[in-house]
Amino acid sequence: MIVGDHGTGKSTLLRELAETLEREMPGGQWVQLTGPDPASTRNERIVRGLGDLWNNIRTVGRLQRSVPRGGVLVIDGGEQIPAFWRWWIAHRAKRRDHFCLLTSHSDVAGFATLYRTHLSPDLIGDLVRELLSGTDAALQPGARIKVQQHLDTIDLSRVGNLRDLWDDLYEIVQS
Repeated sequence: MIVGDHGTGKSTLLRELAETLEREMPGGQWVQLTGPDPASTRNERIVRGLGDLWNNIRTVGRLQRSVPRGGVLVIDGGEQIPAFWRWWIAHRAKRRDHFCLLTSHSDVAGFATLYRTHLSPDLIGDLVRELLSGTDAALQPGARIKVQQHLDTIDLSRVGNLRDLWDDLYEIVQS
């Protein structure tokens, strides 16, 4: 299991591991689970949330049945499944002799935590430098300077969600 807060790289890490997982554990399945839109009303979240919940459970069950012995089921967004069903998924993976790798915002009973994602100012700086080091023709003149000036105004140790930072930088480059 990969554990970490929103926007700390869990899904990105899974994408980086995808080729290796397929090579080492062929025949696997991958699912990205979703929950209700936090911007919707309370009643919409309840109604849609129940529908999403059952869809997630059915989807994971269907995919898990198709994972061969020695294969892997990757569940991105494991917190979208209730505790009992996560326990059942772990139990079924053991019984069918395949692996189950999931991401979650917190530890989950029945799954070993393999890695915890986190952000640090050094990591963010490295990622920004990598992003800006390319010679992308779509990057406007002066965009690198705008980005660096913005980064100089914020405390990178307080950045908790890298996706939000990327969105901010995109807006700055577009302005």
